Amino acid sequence: MKKPHVLIPLPDLDFDPTESATPWRVCAERGWRTTFATETGAVPSADPRLLMGFIRGPLGAGSMGLADYKSMIQEEAYQRPIKYSEIAVEDYDSILLTGGHAPGMRQFLESRELGQKVVQFFKQEKGVGAICHGVLVLARAIDPDSGRSVIFDYRVTALTKLL
Repeated sequence: MKKPHVLIPLPDLDFDPTESATPWRVCAERGWRTTFATETGAVPSADPRLLMGFIRGPLGAGSMGLADYKSMIQEEAYQRPIKYSEIAVEDYDSILLTGGHAPGMRQFLESRELGQKVVQFFKQEKGVGAICHGVLVLARAIDPDSGRSVIFDYRVTALTKLL
């Protein structure tokens, strides 16, 4: 049986280490192949405040999240991300859009190129997952055929309007 191939796009900087690394670990434990992507193909780096303890509690990376992040960044796939422009949707079974709340996330959240790829994932009926701010990528991915967001008819769980 073929194992799934999961795409994990990230910004160059400031993503949430736990929201990316913990799902990555689950994929790895199941033997699923993962590919990382950044806008320019640069090796991504998590929000340092979440790694160094500046923001502890519900927003900071706990010990498990930190351990997962340290394992993830050692992986060759992480060290050699593809560019958003190189994403061939037909090569993947699913996409995972993770979050973060620091300024570097704007690159990811506002990427029209990534949004176009997300539309293709929906049109090809691939698996699509989003965590926290990753739902914004879905909301901003406009299907040119309908003029609406790909999640127009979906109910999602996300941050409150205030956040």
